[in-house]
Amino acid sequence: MRSCSGSRQKESEGVALRTIGKHKNIPLPLPKEKYIIFRSDDIAAWWSDETAINVTETLRRRSVPQVLSIIPATQYGNKISDDPVITNYLKAIKNDSNIEFALHGYDHRLGEFRGISYSDAVSKISDGSSIT
Repeated sequence: MRSCSGSRQKESEGVALRTIGKHKNIPLPLPKEKYIIFRSDDIAAWWSDETAINVTETLRRRSVPQVLSIIPATQYGNKISDDPVITNYLKAIKNDSNIEFALHGYDHRLGEFRGISYSDAVSKISDGSSIT
C-alpha cells in the first residue's frame, strides 16, 4: 500500500487502511522542494480595496508570487469594473510576473455552476473573463 503522512496519521489513530482491487503499489517520490502559494481570495467590486491592495503590495515588495482570485460580478449586480480603485490597481499590476489572476467564478453564488448546461457555464466564464 502506498503510504503518505495522511495515511500514517490515520493508521496511528487505529484506522485500518488497505488497497482495494488489483492495484500496483507505487512508492511516492519525496518532494525535492516545498511550495507555498499565496492566494488572495474574493477580489471584487468594493471588497476591502485597501486591505487587498495592502496585502498584495506587501508581497510584491518582497517579490513573492501570488494569485489574485477575482470575482468579476456580484449577485447584487455590481461588476468589478464599476469600482475604479480596484480596477485601476489590477490594470497597473497586470504585467507583474509575480502576479497571476484567477477567475473565481462569475458572481460567487454558492453552487453557481451546479445544474447549468456546459454552454451556459462557458458563457459565464467568458463573460467573467471579459469583465476583468
